Amino acid sequence: MILLSLVACGPPSFETDSGQLEVADPAVVDLVAEDGGPSPLLVGTELCPDLSAGAETPEGDYDRLACFAQSFEGPVVVAGECLDFDTPGVVDWWFTAQACPGNDFGYAPVDDHVAIEVLAALDVTGHLPMRLEDSMEDAEAEAAAGGEPSGLTIERPEVWRVADGEPLRIVAREAYDLEPRLRTVDGVAVAWNDGALVSTDGNATILAQEEPVLGTFRVLTESGATSALALEAGGSSIGVGAVEGVPLSAVASLEIALVTLGGDGVSLPVAARAVTKDLDGNVIVGAPVKWRFTPMLLTPGPGSGLPGADYVTFSDVCRNPGTTFGEQRGRLTASLGVLSDAVEVVWTPRIEADPSDTWTRDEACDTACGCATGGAGNATALAALLGLAAMARRRG
Repeated sequence: MILLSLVACGPPSFETDSGQLEVADPAVVDLVAEDGGPSPLLVGTELCPDLSAGAETPEGDYDRLACFAQSFEGPVVVAGECLDFDTPGVVDWWFTAQACPGNDFGYAPVDDHVAIEVLAALDVTGHLPMRLEDSMEDAEAEAAAGGEPSGLTIERPEVWRVADGEPLRIVAREAYDLEPRLRTVDGVAVAWNDGALVSTDGNATILAQEEPVLGTFRVLTESGATSALALEAGGSSIGVGAVEGVPLSAVASLEIALVTLGGDGVSLPVAARAVTKDLDGNVIVGAPVKWRFTPMLLTPGPGSGLPGADYVTFSDVCRNPGTTFGEQRGRLTASLGVLSDAVEVVWTPRIEADPSDTWTRDEACDTACGCATGGAGNATALAALLGLAAMARRRG
């Protein structure tokens, strides 16, 4: 129930000043700012807006958008149904209310507006965030500040991420997904689209993906080689950081970080990561960790929003909801060669039995006897984590 409430929404959209309209474009990365308005756009970005009425409107068979005349002021080119932002500056997008069939149903909108800032590449920097870890730390900070409880429980080592600006150490020859992002010098996210990640020195390989995920690129490193990476977008090339390939033998420790989401008496484990480090305590990612958790189906990365095999999501599709209720327990194990860690997982999937004549055990539950497998992944669990991240950022 908690998870579904977090994913029952469409693509991110920003609101006009009065909230009467929402603007979405699922092809633009980081379109929405923390305050719900538009993020600054990198010059050269194309926006193909999907407009919808944002506020509650009277029911009836009429086109809400026909009640507004649109106009623009500033550096933007209207190209069919898309907008090209090819020059830095501020674009004012006006929505002037006009007579329309919706008036007969009691729809009486007023003039509205939204301003979109367009930034030159010189005013933008790039970085390689650890997105899921950012989400968790946002939620932790919000809870520590006395904000609205998120229902999130995070068991993790104190050091579990690469410091901002440090090369990302990735196990060599293991595919790992990166999510390069752009921001202003003040740390504000900058939106972009149609980007490509490149290794500027050729020391890393950017792999083609059959089903690419927006803003995500799969990289393969070589042992002992450090590679500078750049994001090519909007006609510019912007450095985002570096990756370093390390041999698998460099991994000297392994510790599980576990994320559980709960509320109203129910809870579920949603994701876990094997935090691996070298002898000096430097975080290494992308290790080919083997996972085991018999009660649920585990799906590792890379893919489906998870960066590497050292991450997994949980899917509660292996045990009949008509017979599993109340407190449940299981042992989650992560292993890498002679290294291993295990944690006791306690959760309550439902308060009482929820029998269903149509329930069937997922076939994937039997293919690896409770071990981690490939596949589509637990999109609900992952979306829940990202939804929590978005809420934490907007409340902050």
